[in-house]
Amino acid sequence: MTIIVTLPKTGDTADTVVLLEWLAVPGDRVADGQPLVRVETAKVEVEIPAPAAGTLLAQLAAVDDEVAVGDPLAEIDPD
Repeated sequence: MTIIVTLPKTGDTADTVVLLEWLAVPGDRVADGQPLVRVETAKVEVEIPAPAAGTLLAQLAAVDDEVAVGDPLAEIDPD
């Protein structure tokens, strides 16, 4: 079953972030907790970790996209 990685609530009050950089590409093996993507709020940059180990299947948002809390970021095929 594919895991959809969604944007969690960040530490501040922002409801949206800007995607700055992907730290993994489709086909990469990722570990549980490994940073997948770096995003920026009005106040801080945050790395969003993988919620499970597996293979990154797809990036569902692009660099410079504005993403809202709860929006899908990536798909992972779990181990």
